[in-house]
Amino acid sequence: MGRSIAAVLGAYFVMMLTNITVLTSVYVGMGADRAFQAGTFEVTPLWLAVMFLTDIVAGILGGLVCLRIAPNSRAFGFLIGIVIVLGMLVAIPHFLPPRAGNPTQRDAPVGAMQASEYARQPGWLALLHPILGVAGLIGIRSLKSRNVTQN
Repeated sequence: MGRSIAAVLGAYFVMMLTNITVLTSVYVGMGADRAFQAGTFEVTPLWLAVMFLTDIVAGILGGLVCLRIAPNSRAFGFLIGIVIVLGMLVAIPHFLPPRAGNPTQRDAPVGAMQASEYARQPGWLALLHPILGVAGLIGIRSLKSRNVTQN
């Protein structure tokens, strides 16, 4: 039981750390003008592609951590459930209007922290993030189980 809890917590931590590190680094490298539509906080297709790829990679890395810590447990299923539930909860604000005081127009350069706070994407896209994370999890699990049965 303790191993399963450690596997889920460790895997989810790795997934969050991957998302934060990669997205912050890419944002700093590409800048606000390539991450957002001109003069707004609406994300560009390029930024969405980066986010989607990062979601899948985070799922793969989290899955590897989970399988390494607790390879023969039900922890992996719990991890998938947590990714879906927390991902859906994080998506809720994307269905709401922007908070009062949050700018909708971008007229000056913004740092990574402001960008993550003010960025706007359609709600359905926010729902796709946990699905892509789960796709990465399932993909690495099936790949790992295929390798185990072949050896």
